[in-house]
Amino acid sequence: MKRRRLLGTLLSTAILAGIALGSMNAAAEEVKTLHVAWTADMQTMDVHKTSSNYCIPLCIFDRLFEIQLNDDGTTELVNSLVEDYTISEDGLTYDFTLRDGVKFSDGTPLTAKDVEFTFTRMLALDDSVQTDFAAAIAGADELMEGTADTLAGFEVKDDLHFTVTLSEPFAGYIYQLATASCSIMSQKNVEEAGDDFGLDPAKTIGSGPYVLTEWNLNDSLVLEANPEYWGEQPSAQRVEIEIIPEADTRSQKFQSGEIDILDCDSIDSAVVDSIYRTMYADQIVPANRLAITYLALNENVEPLNDVRVRQAIQMAINRQDILDYIYSGDGSHGC
Repeated sequence: MKRRRLLGTLLSTAILAGIALGSMNAAAEEVKTLHVAWTADMQTMDVHKTSSNYCIPLCIFDRLFEIQLNDDGTTELVNSLVEDYTISEDGLTYDFTLRDGVKFSDGTPLTAKDVEFTFTRMLALDDSVQTDFAAAIAGADELMEGTADTLAGFEVKDDLHFTVTLSEPFAGYIYQLATASCSIMSQKNVEEAGDDFGLDPAKTIGSGPYVLTEWNLNDSLVLEANPEYWGEQPSAQRVEIEIIPEADTRSQKFQSGEIDILDCDSIDSAVVDSIYRTMYADQIVPANRLAITYLALNENVEPLNDVRVRQAIQMAINRQDILDYIYSGDGSHGC
């Protein structure tokens, strides 16, 4: 099932990628500070150790490719840290050229060694929850099993060139590289930070458009534009994020102008219908939410071990009713 979120005027692609957005107060366009509210704090910025805390990492790290949201609501894959690439005729070997001149926010140049380190760490880290996103690379199994300490399918040619060889052809491989889990890390930074990586903002850096400068647990976070960023500077030079669990409080703060963007998916649908679809109708923008809502069934117990029962459950779920009654008809389902 796909759910749509309501988005407002977008200040920058980086903010769109990293923060759930609702409708935006027009006054925010006059300043360079964006005020946002979250329902809960994140646990870590280390994307190898989480499968949900992606908002900040999407803003402070870059990936080899990105999924770009277009003005018409469509999405497309675009190059990010990768300048160019070719694929062998057998679909196994990818030859990549990195963008020249990219630096991490501490001024350290990004090289192919950092990319190799990122994918090696993703597989070798004991508590990694992201091994699936590098498992297609030749030698991944050996690295995960501990019978190898290097990734056989990854070859660094020089600072800007590297090749990746897969164990078998995989048409979706490039798209995997655009996921938050494949955010490219600085080997120097990660090794020096040790256990503080992902937890201490000063010891967790990337090459993305923002730097996390403050993190007060369960209270607030502050992002500031990265002066070393290789791309276009975001129009919001500073982003202040409040942790506000109560939906009513977030709604009231938006209406009073204390926050500039509201994620309407986190507000009661009756309030959205009565207030936001009327008072802010021209500021509400729908977009696909990067999430999957699903029901997990244990096939090892009766009667769920019968495929016909599972099919019956699948057919009995009225997805449109869920969208109509819980999300006021805002959204779409895939089947």
